[in-house]
Amino acid sequence: MDAKAIIDDYMTKIGLPKTEISVPFFFENILSAFKPIAAGQDTYKLAIPRGDTAMDDISVAQCNTIVVSTQKNPHCCIGKSWSMSAAQLTIHDYATILSQRRHPKAFRYSQVRLPSFMSLCTKKRRWQSQRKKRIATLHPSMAVFI
Repeated sequence: MDAKAIIDDYMTKIGLPKTEISVPFFFENILSAFKPIAAGQDTYKLAIPRGDTAMDDISVAQCNTIVVSTQKNPHCCIGKSWSMSAAQLTIHDYATILSQRRHPKAFRYSQVRLPSFMSLCTKKRRWQSQRKKRIATLHPSMAVFI
């Protein structure tokens, strides 16, 4: 059981009035947490281990609008659970949309297995850790801002 489920069970147990909002994958994650990898001149690959499975998606702005609405209208929202979704896209769909919107740049879905993806994540974390150490050695007070 994950932490969110434990907290939800506890709030239900003590009778705390609540509105539960399940947030899906943010569109913006494609350009930040899952940043495309350069694969040549004006060519990028999206290496996310999702296969051809569509996932629920929403933009941060859309999510904000929904959350603000629930806060402004608690009488109709308390005690309810909301699952948000603006679209259901595959990683291939993301590549197609990005290629259309960012032409002449081309985005391709690069099939990647979970172990390979985890290896990329580990390398990125190691690089970030080494970067922090290098900056901290330049001036110890800089470590606070990293």
